[in-house]
Amino acid sequence: EILPYLIDTLGVVVIADTLHHNPPPRFERGLLDPALVDEYPDFVGEFFTRYPGVNVFTPFNEPTATLDFCACRRWWH
Repeated sequence: EILPYLIDTLGVVVIADTLHHNPPPRFERGLLDPALVDEYPDFVGEFFTRYPGVNVFTPFNEPTATLDFCACRRWWH
């Protein structure tokens, strides 16, 4: 209810962040979990189907931290 109100009524441009520094806890290996690779595209598709008014997004929040620190260097999940 909130997103349609913000977008349609107030004219707010919502920038969606579909993957922050770490995925949901059920992905035990974090960004290295094979299940994330399989499920993430479906999640993003479902998100934008559910919220068609959101047309701006960041694929990764803070890509240096997410991709380099998490995935490459494995400094944190």
